[in-house]
Amino acid sequence: GTRLRFDTRNDTGSLEQPKYTFRGGERAIRGEAERMEFLGKDHYRIENGSFTTCEPGKDDWRFDFGSLELDYDDEVGTGRNAKVRFFDTTIAAIPWMSFPLEKRRKSGFLAPSYAQTSRGGVEMSFPFYWNIAPEQDATLTPRVITKRGTQLNADYRYLNAAYAGSLRVEYLPEDNELKKSRSGFSLQHTQTFTPALMGRVDLNKVSDDRYYVDLFSRVRQTSQTNLQREAFLQYGNSIFGQGYGASFRIQKFQTLQDPLAPVVSPYQRVPQVNFSTARNDIAGLADLNFPAEYVRFTHPTLVQGSRVSLNPSISAPFLTPGYFFTPKVGMRYVGYNLDRTAVGQPERLSATIPWMTLDGGMVFERDARLAGRDMTQTFEPRVYYTYVPYKDQSQMPFFDTGLADLN
Repeated sequence: GTRLRFDTRNDTGSLEQPKYTFRGGERAIRGEAERMEFLGKDHYRIENGSFTTCEPGKDDWRFDFGSLELDYDDEVGTGRNAKVRFFDTTIAAIPWMSFPLEKRRKSGFLAPSYAQTSRGGVEMSFPFYWNIAPEQDATLTPRVITKRGTQLNADYRYLNAAYAGSLRVEYLPEDNELKKSRSGFSLQHTQTFTPALMGRVDLNKVSDDRYYVDLFSRVRQTSQTNLQREAFLQYGNSIFGQGYGASFRIQKFQTLQDPLAPVVSPYQRVPQVNFSTARNDIAGLADLNFPAEYVRFTHPTLVQGSRVSLNPSISAPFLTPGYFFTPKVGMRYVGYNLDRTAVGQPERLSATIPWMTLDGGMVFERDARLAGRDMTQTFEPRVYYTYVPYKDQSQMPFFDTGLADLN
């Protein structure tokens, strides 16, 4: 600046025509003004100035203000008679504003958003952020859609040592085009009940099939077809020194249908139960693995039923620093109990299929130098062989599988 008055005892004073830089956070704030006042340690007031976080010589955007107060103790900035300029064009005028410094959260209005679509017309959103507590916050967003009406959106997030989640609610009291109310709901929650037991809930629902097409402007959302509704529990423990794990799931879907392009809704799992246990180093020679599953598939129109599958396997890994060889054999059993089958189709189907794999390789390494640097060069040839005998399973239904994408 051109002139400085400063009291070193209490860090107060003033600086005329300053050019300044603050480097308190990840990005440096730099600018210039008519006057800067020092109001105490890490507390400043700047009159009739501007600032930016762009690199020197690249002032793509600039913030002009009548006065700006920066309090780095409370990590709050306050601006008055402000303008946001982008390439010397004013894009927003703000009589008064308060904003957090660094990464601290603060309640207040966020930047509005604008969109225009053929189905909704002009859309304006005005989000308000509510910093409820260190472990929870919310965003409340009135959304004006000229052809549809005013939609109210609320996002709530929470976090705890044992659980975390988010809730979103959307409500349009009356759609001017359809003359009815429309709504959307989404909840994601995960929780650790004990060190051995955890759970998850994922619920999604909208009021009608055309909800995303009419009320959203993002392609990823307008193209959604199946909304998941899932509850999941997972448990792991041991008994007599033997570890095991189990899981329980209920999974349903809301399928949004387009009359011009209908789709087949997926099967629902009500429920799906998985169990697995394994034991390694049996007699110092073998590893045993035993996964099992029971699942009930339901569908409003197609063949439905339950499936039991078992896939025990045993392997005998032989490992050395220079090579390894692991033979493995297993047996897959799958059994179906079906209902609503076509005439002549059996209600009970099963298949028992043995399989084997051989996995072997060698590890070569040597010291090497490249560009004056010491390195280790490795060469690791490996052979993996799988054998599964052919078994005709064409009569078995495709509840949750499809053709393999071999490439």
